[in-house]
Amino acid sequence: MSEMKDISAAMNKANINITMVRVLTSLSETRSFTKTAERLCLSQSAISHAMKALEEIVGAPLVIRDRRGVAFTATGEAALDAARAALHALGRLAGLREHSIKGRVRLALVSSA
Repeated sequence: MSEMKDISAAMNKANINITMVRVLTSLSETRSFTKTAERLCLSQSAISHAMKALEEIVGAPLVIRDRRGVAFTATGEAALDAARAALHALGRLAGLREHSIKGRVRLALVSSA
């Protein structure tokens, strides 16, 4: 039972959510925590927490913060590529609804032959 708890805790620790992915991609465009917060309608604290959590999961710094803005580390650039691919895949998944079968099915019953 203890082993299952350890596995579950490890899995929960490594959960990357869509907000983290959006924060990362938005940071690449705005180069600002403040502008990213405004763009995503989140607090600046939420942006900082999302980035900190993502950096903990990856195990390395993803961005360098300074007065001029945000610069991506080499690991950050690799994470950004993966984040963009993930958003693209999620977009394709959401687009499957458009390809579903639509229309009406009419059934008829002939009472005599």
